[in-house]
Amino acid sequence: MPRPSPRSFGDVPLQSGSTSTLGIKVRSPDKAFYFLAARGALRRYARRFPLTEEGWVAAWTAFAAEDPTGAALYRSSLDPRPAAPTGASGVAVAARGSGADMSEGWLYILGGGFGWVIADVVIYEGVRHLSAAPVVIGAVLAFLSIVVTMIGVIAEGIRLARRTS
Repeated sequence: MPRPSPRSFGDVPLQSGSTSTLGIKVRSPDKAFYFLAARGALRRYARRFPLTEEGWVAAWTAFAAEDPTGAALYRSSLDPRPAAPTGASGVAVAARGSGADMSEGWLYILGGGFGWVIADVVIYEGVRHLSAAPVVIGAVLAFLSIVVTMIGVIAEGIRLARRTS
């Protein structure tokens, strides 16, 4: 059962499908509810559900019935490691994954960072020994490190956009 973070306020969309959005409305720490709204029409709630286990099951069941594609996207974004409890309709009702696993985008970003360090060392040694070849090789490594880092940033951005849309 997803819960709003302590700093959440206002509409907190959990998943937007092709026709509707499932989310949490937070007015204050003790006044919140799940909602279904037409996609792109936040603050015009089609239905409201209490922020309880039963409310989540009812909200999820209604969302899955209205927008099966959006429900399938949400289920695919859940962390598969813990066993997901199921609601009355037999669909998983666990919260989103913790994000503790390392994504491919972050591996590219880290690889680019290590490449940048190696490029700096090669350039430094080339300048220190007054040799052009290491400087050119280091410049090429630095350029490739930037490209790899940007690929990682783009991949991570796409992963986060898919997870939050």
